[in-house]
Parts: sequence; C-alpha cells; structure tokens
Amino acid sequence: MIKVVILSNSLSGGGAEKVMLNIANNLDRKKFDLSMIFMDKKGDYGFLLPNDINIIFLKKEKIEKRILSLIKYLNEIKPDVILATMHQLNLITLCIRPFLISRPKIIVRFTNNPHTLIDQNKTKNLIERFIFKTADKIIAQCDEMKSDIINAFKIKENKVTRIYNPIDKNYILEKSNEFNPYFQTKYNILAVGRLVGQKRFDILIDAIYNLLPDYPNIHLTILGQGVLEDDLKAQIDKLNINKSVTLSGFKKNPYPFYKYADLYVLSSKYEGFPNSLLEALALGTNIVSTKCKSGPSEILNNGELGILVDVNDISSLESGIRKAIENKIDYNSDVISEKYDLNNIIPQYENLIIKITNSNRVQG
Repeated sequence: MIKVVILSNSLSGGGAEKVMLNIANNLDRKKFDLSMIFMDKKGDYGFLLPNDINIIFLKKEKIEKRILSLIKYLNEIKPDVILATMHQLNLITLCIRPFLISRPKIIVRFTNNPHTLIDQNKTKNLIERFIFKTADKIIAQCDEMKSDIINAFKIKENKVTRIYNPIDKNYILEKSNEFNPYFQTKYNILAVGRLVGQKRFDILIDAIYNLLPDYPNIHLTILGQGVLEDDLKAQIDKLNINKSVTLSGFKKNPYPFYKYADLYVLSSKYEGFPNSLLEALALGTNIVSTKCKSGPSEILNNGELGILVDVNDISSLESGIRKAIENKIDYNSDVISEKYDLNNIIPQYENLIIKITNSNRVQG
C-alpha cells in the first residue's frame, strides 16, 4: 500500500481546498494509506473532511514553527508521495525535502495561472524557478496552464501533467434539488467566489447597475466571504441597488443557487481552472465569463458553451450579460460534466501516484 500525504493550507471555502478534499475522499483506500495535513484549521469545509484517514492540523503559530512541525509529522508518517497545493505551500514542501527521511516523491499542484505568480524581483523569480524544477511532477489544471507553467518556469514538458479539477456530478445533482433560493419573478444572476480583488465583483456590480434601467427585474446574488465584503457593501449602498444585489456569504450547499439561476457570471481577472464554471455547466446553467487566464475559454469551448467577454471591461461584461438575457445557449450538460466527473479524474491522480512511486522504488 502506498503512503500518501495531502498537504493543504486550510479548510477555507476556496476552490483549491475543495478539490483536495474531493481527492482525499475518493482515493482508493485499498491502494493508498492516506493522511492529510493542514497548515491551519480555519475554514468552512470541515463537513467535507473524510472520517477514515489520519488528519493533522498544525498549531496556529509562527510560520517557522509550523514548518518544523510539518517536517516532524512527515517524518513520523514516512510517506512515499506528498501531494501539495497552493503556491507558498508548494515552495515550502519542495524546500524541506532534504529533511524528510523517507525520501518521498513530491507532486505540486498549481492553483492559479503562473503569470500571476511572477514577481518584479528577478532574483526571487530565478530562485522559485530553480525550486519548482526539483518537483517530481507538477499538475496543471488545464492545457493553457500547462503551457504557461512550462514557459514561465522553464520546466521540461514531461514533468508537467494536466489533470482537470474533479466534480462529483451525482452529489451536485442531488444537492441541487433541496430548495429554490430565488424569487420566481426575478431574472436571477449568480456569482460565486471569495470576496477578493481577483474576482472583480466590483465591476460586476457596476455592470448590474448599468443594466437595471433596461432590465429592472434582474437580481444578482454573490456567494462567498472575503476581505472586500465591507467595500462591496459600501459600493452597493452608494449605487442604491440593495434590492437588486445580495451578498449571501458562504453556503454549505450552493448547488440550488446554480440550478435555479437564470445566469451564472464569472467576472475574474485571472483564475486557475474555476470550479464554479464546472458546477454551473453540470447543472445546465447559462454562463457569461471573462476569457481570463486560465480555464474559462477551455471549459466553455472558446464560446460554444457560454459567452466569453473581455477581462476588466465593464462594457464588455454588460454586453455579454445583455446577450445572455436575450438568448439562452443550449448545451448537453451530461457530456460536459462527465469529462470532469470524479469517476474520470480520480483514476488519473491514482495512476500518477502509482507511476511516480514505482519510479521511486526502481531508483531506490
């Protein structure tokens, strides 16, 4: 049996954290002896934690002490493979490799387009490029991201593999039927994500304000929490559109919001491979998305499955929403969701872990 440790920052309600929990819940227990280590216990995804594996939360203390604790626990577990995610945690994991007695293979998973990680400090970039070259395997979430990782960090192509984010289609469909959260008299628009600058909810709110004179029955619901909550509330108050825009916070079950929405909008300036688009597609929801790096264009088949608009462009976003209101795009959600379903994606993770472990044993 292969010993695997999955490393994650926290249980916060982000896409990366949700993906790692999906992987942890579905890896074959007959093949893998699995543990999860979290750098922090905070977050809303505790209800998704698997109950049949070893779970460790590092104490909330200075990062140096947490790194020492991480080394200690990894040396107690003695994993064959470590799967890490998120930029800083990926770097930490690769840097502590010399202190790990089991000589594990390390797989790092990128969560955002690498161009967002490039710093103006050239020395820092060179150091990070060197560190990432030491990874045994790098997982990109889509083909565009794979290409960008190879170019940005000068990584050999055979070291980077593309594995799409998994969605649990049956679970999503089951949960989506629990309730209808909307007023039926409204044209309901949904957006989901952390309330941070990356998501550009400020532009989306401005676009809704500009569209209201022509479409007075539209209503925007935003699900998520984050540091910009007060700023977005102030923006909504200033525009006097409280009856047309609602910040609804984090939801354990967001799927009825997707299913019964008339339109899903992704307004981000950059992404990794947005789970929210996959979930919207699985439920047959109409979609408008920026064509940001990376993921939306690939997920939406270059505009066949949804309307793509320019990044950071209010008028383009308005135009896309207007077009969606007037003309719904029909597509086969079954075919799309099967492409990203757990039953297709999890075996790709399992095969990668087995292959990389066998390589380790041959060399050892």
